[in-house]
Amino acid sequence: MKRIAALSAIAALGWTVSAAAQVVAFGSGPAGNFNYSAAAAIAQLANNKAGMQARVQPFGGSSTYVPMMDRGELDFATLNAIEMTSALTGADTFEGRKNENLRVVSVLLPFPAAFFVRKDAAVRTMADLKGKTLPGGYASQTTLIPLTTAMLANGGVTWNDVKMVPVPNNGKAADDFATGRLDGFMFAFGAGKVKEADAAVGGVRAVPLVNTPEAIAAMQKVVPQSYPVTIQPAPHLTGVMEPGTFMAYDLLWVTSTNTSEEIVYKLTKVMHDNPDALAASFASLREFAPGKMAKKLDPAQFHPGAVKFYREAGQWPPKG
Repeated sequence: MKRIAALSAIAALGWTVSAAAQVVAFGSGPAGNFNYSAAAAIAQLANNKAGMQARVQPFGGSSTYVPMMDRGELDFATLNAIEMTSALTGADTFEGRKNENLRVVSVLLPFPAAFFVRKDAAVRTMADLKGKTLPGGYASQTTLIPLTTAMLANGGVTWNDVKMVPVPNNGKAADDFATGRLDGFMFAFGAGKVKEADAAVGGVRAVPLVNTPEAIAAMQKVVPQSYPVTIQPAPHLTGVMEPGTFMAYDLLWVTSTNTSEEIVYKLTKVMHDNPDALAASFASLREFAPGKMAKKLDPAQFHPGAVKFYREAGQWPPKG
């Protein structure tokens, strides 16, 4: 019945399904955002190389499509490692609603983010954000609450040390920063909103982490899935003035126990064998590393179909 429901949903959206193709439904965030673009690139690869009929169904957020995938109404989706843990354990956005059927297919890429301030602001590290006016609340994007808390903790700053202005999501935070309502906002590197804010205020600067073992440990105490990465200046990385250390966490490609081992194996292998095709569809996927698709992601588990391929590829068990 679940497979029939998925097929009906695709047909309702006007998609033609080949009788010979395996129908797979992908979930993601709204059209135009990073997660949607990544899912669309994988769908194109599945269609062209794996003999599947894959389409992306956009939703308002993971709180909508994760339960659907847990029930077997969607086959695959993008999800970051923090959301994956929350979904499995029934915490944060998924409070009281464990989605225990979720399984990992692959790590897609590191997902670095930072606080951005005006380039002439007297803010050089996260510690300098004390006393500043910053976004919070995030009613429709609650994953950003622990991320912000972790970044602030890196600088020895708490919510009591800043002036918090409630916003629904980081897009509104970027808009409020551009109008002068906020002293900083958090966003992923390379995002269009960062470029918009940069143009609106005459330049932005990404605020690096305090790069000491103690400060990094304070960040990871709040968000264990986070880790430090070094970011170099590049034309597409607005706000990166010099090399610096920033927070990153993994963006994952996930499925559920409802998806067959055959389908998961086939898609995992096709992704591994065609990184250039993924990058051609979505430039940010040039960071996708076929040799690093498997890693330890406790409490998350990998799908048996993915494990089967990783054993063949010499990536199982994960080295780190």
